[in-house]
Amino acid sequence: MSAPAYTTIPATIDIQIDEDQQRILVTISGPVSGRRVGPVIGGMFLDRPELSAFDMLYDLLDYTGDVEAEHLKPIMEAYAACEPDPSVSCRTAFATLDPNFSFWAEAMNFQFPGREHRAFRTIAEAESFLVSAR
Repeated sequence: MSAPAYTTIPATIDIQIDEDQQRILVTISGPVSGRRVGPVIGGMFLDRPELSAFDMLYDLLDYTGDVEAEHLKPIMEAYAACEPDPSVSCRTAFATLDPNFSFWAEAMNFQFPGREHRAFRTIAEAESFLVSAR
């Protein structure tokens, strides 16, 4: 008897920075741990503090991992270290199928001063939100 075949879904964090549009696209897919996400995003801000003023789009449509509030700490600390100007409007959009993610996004408005966070069901809706701010 042979063992059943399983499909392994790779865990990835892909970051693309569009300097012209001042936008960061973060695509997280597969079973990525929150412990992995926090240092990657936090490190990006520490490496390039000017990115704290860029809009962000998180594509979480193929994400199957788990991020808890404690995993945001490295991101919050790095973002705060960039000393972003809260009068400069910037936005973060999350494309996710999680129906409760909007509550978490709303709480992030207080954790990242000057940045508005919203959750959407599609990439198109998320992009529309980001474009409407510019």
